Amino acid sequence: MPLAPAFSETPSAAATTAPALIPDDQLQELNARRAKINPDDPDARLALARWCKERELWSPMAELAREVLTLDSANATQQKVAFNFLRDFDEKVPLPETPLPAAAAHLQADLKTRFAHDFATRSTRHFLIVYDTPEVFAGARVASLEKAYDAFFYWFNLKKLHPALLDQRLVVILFKDRADYLAYAKAIDGGDMAWSAGYYSQRTNRTAFFDDATDPQSARAAEGVDKLRAILKDLSAEIDEARRVGDAAKVSTLTAERNQLAAETLKAATQLENLLAQRNTSKTVHEACHQLAFNTGIQKRLVDYPLWLTEGIACSFEAEGPFGARGPGIVNYGRVNVFKDALKSETQLPLATLLAPPAAQLDEKQLGLYYAQGWALTHYLYRYRRAAFEQYLTAYLAQPAAQAVPAELRQKLFTTAFGDDRSVLEKQYETYIKDLPAKAP
Repeated sequence: MPLAPAFSETPSAAATTAPALIPDDQLQELNARRAKINPDDPDARLALARWCKERELWSPMAELAREVLTLDSANATQQKVAFNFLRDFDEKVPLPETPLPAAAAHLQADLKTRFAHDFATRSTRHFLIVYDTPEVFAGARVASLEKAYDAFFYWFNLKKLHPALLDQRLVVILFKDRADYLAYAKAIDGGDMAWSAGYYSQRTNRTAFFDDATDPQSARAAEGVDKLRAILKDLSAEIDEARRVGDAAKVSTLTAERNQLAAETLKAATQLENLLAQRNTSKTVHEACHQLAFNTGIQKRLVDYPLWLTEGIACSFEAEGPFGARGPGIVNYGRVNVFKDALKSETQLPLATLLAPPAAQLDEKQLGLYYAQGWALTHYLYRYRRAAFEQYLTAYLAQPAAQAVPAELRQKLFTTAFGDDRSVLEKQYETYIKDLPAKAP
């Protein structure tokens, strides 16, 4: 029986970071235990990984866990244990600081030159944020990004396809103003992103978005609230004047009017605040999951994926379910209703259209359908055809980057994973959506 490779005092390439050196006595015992492991024995590797964890030997623990995930003999339970060891490694061993600080400094300088004001930076466990927003906005986005990371790694830990741990932080740019966001997108990626609230660029591997409070629709709503507050201020001044001259009846009438308007103003302001918070959180999570998918091996950058699949994965994390859960097992009621309306009017996109290359130009309604039906199909396949869904994702990982996937091959990849009778699958997932309630119970 060939001996398994011994561990050394320096971490392997799989470790990605440099933990403290292993003491000589532990290193000798580790290598002795390692040499006794059968090459095809996942349980022995997991036992040694547990031994490493108890001694805080994070790098060899992670290496053993990765080996288990590559073994054909490992069952689902063993793979889950191995993946949990990797999450322990992720928690205990911070990502390296280099080379991102230099890149971030260059990005900061470039953004300052472009927009004539300073940008700050902030590092989290898995992201590097470059921003000109208020600190409270950046802090809220940081929380959403890290929650997206946790949710993504939980839900996309499949039978054989597992998200790889990051080897460096992912770069996110937060703009306070929508106009700056649009100018950045045009200059850096050459696109008109007026239709979007944020985007992930596979070319730069960055995510960028802005505070939704500066969106024209939100700005108009905020102006409406400000007008109500101005009226309140004028009413208060009238009440003070009436009180000064002793007009008790007028004071009573105006006070009642002011109180009613104050309640309406508070309601409008609260609704707007909640809507902005929901929109900002939803798009943060959506774009973060694009970025995570293309940096953890669930998707491969610059591969010609179907639009429904790429957007369906990201849309799967937009909505928050019970106890704050997000992921493809959670119903996204915002997307449900778009699809329900299309089904009622029989304007939904046929499955054949979803699988084909999309038109070069899609209007806002068509894009909305791709997103809604992408979510619906991803959600349905994840819940009821998960093994085939994993096979489908894996097949696209084998496609070459920067090359169009022909229409015929798109159809073949889908039918190979899910079967030849697409009409049955199409009816099943459409019926499933029809039967869902229009809102959360």
